[in-house]
Amino acid sequence: MPIASTIEERLAAVEKAVAELQQGKAAVEPKHGWVEKITGTFKDDPEFGEILRLGQEIRQAEKLEALRAAFGGHPRGMGMVKSLAKTQRRKEEVK
Repeated sequence: MPIASTIEERLAAVEKAVAELQQGKAAVEPKHGWVEKITGTFKDDPEFGEILRLGQEIRQAEKLEALRAAFGGHPRGMGMVKSLAKTQRRKEEVK
């Protein structure tokens, strides 16, 4: 946007830019109802349970890494890390 010399010109330029942004925003807004469209698509997929399990495993590992990074040097924090790791091992043994 070039620098305008008067307030009126500057205001007109700002109004034009706002209008362009609003038009662009309308084009980018997400469509409603997408969840309903995909709900149940994995219902009969035999590998979906494995996908969920692997996702949970990844999140658990990331949580342990974050705890180790945050509390690694603190004795009480390491107790939390060990407890979480122990709980994770128990869950894996049950499977």
